[in-house]
Amino acid sequence: MKKLFALIFISIAVTFAVFPKGVDMDMVSVPGAKVTGGPSNGFWAFEGVFSARRKLKVASFQLGRFPVTKEQYRAVMEGNPLGVSADPSFSSNDPLYPLCDGELDGKRPVEGVTWYDALYFCNLLSQNKGYKPVYRIDSPKVEGGHITEAVVSVIPKSDGYRLPTEVEWEFAARGGKPGSPAWNYMYAGLDSMARYGAEAPELDAGQDSVAWYRYNTCGGGVTVDGAYFMEGTAGWGSHQVGLKKPNTLGLYDMSGNVWEWCQDRYAVIDETTPIEGASFGDLRCCRGGAWYCAASCSIVSRRGGDIVDRQSPYIGFRVARSKKSLFF
Repeated sequence: MKKLFALIFISIAVTFAVFPKGVDMDMVSVPGAKVTGGPSNGFWAFEGVFSARRKLKVASFQLGRFPVTKEQYRAVMEGNPLGVSADPSFSSNDPLYPLCDGELDGKRPVEGVTWYDALYFCNLLSQNKGYKPVYRIDSPKVEGGHITEAVVSVIPKSDGYRLPTEVEWEFAARGGKPGSPAWNYMYAGLDSMARYGAEAPELDAGQDSVAWYRYNTCGGGVTVDGAYFMEGTAGWGSHQVGLKKPNTLGLYDMSGNVWEWCQDRYAVIDETTPIEGASFGDLRCCRGGAWYCAASCSIVSRRGGDIVDRQSPYIGFRVARSKKSLFF
């Protein structure tokens, strides 16, 4: 009976804890559209979620202009009922991830968060702003300051913050206007023409203007072959958000810096896959590439996935919100 009471109490605390207001999230309105999938874009021909013959109607929504930063995460998570760490980032707790000159540590994207941590943050942020939380998080298991297991369900008719679906993420990364030139750009905000070619397919100095990736993270944002292998050097890690150019919607760091958790399960998709993603699979989607990864990871149509309890120095997230959601 005591164990049952404890679980019920934790579940209620996850959903209804009250926190001080005042955390600002800069959100960009993304207009919806009907999308008919077509050929893959980019040098490496990743098909993405808008695969050939897949027809989707994307509803309008809001998406964070930047990935969630360390200072935003800390402000929301400080003193939370579950004891989830308010500062989980590797760049805060390991000297091998030093800050670059001129960058502010609090403005770096939070990383080291599990998929469950990101959902929990969304719930607490929703409460902070007076919105109805999207997720019900039952029987959470907290280890080392992270939620590593939980039973997650969606609360109907919620208007709070959440993770974007994979369709929403790629739709926004492409600029939100099917048929426009930007829709087929290789990276978010840039169609690079500076590829090194087949002899070095993972380097692309062309993305220096829009993305932090493996070959420019320790080079001041400029691609240098071999510069990535420099642990303990300034730049080995995530970078302050918003230092690179945005895409056509005004979204920053959609390519590079940190991979971003999405709502969906990671699985093979085809024309029959519903807009909210597959209903099977143990992994959850990550999109966008990261400071540790090669050029091809930053391509807007490049899909990725990871285990839900992963704590990685190159996985963070950004939040989404919509009054009339795709599937809630």
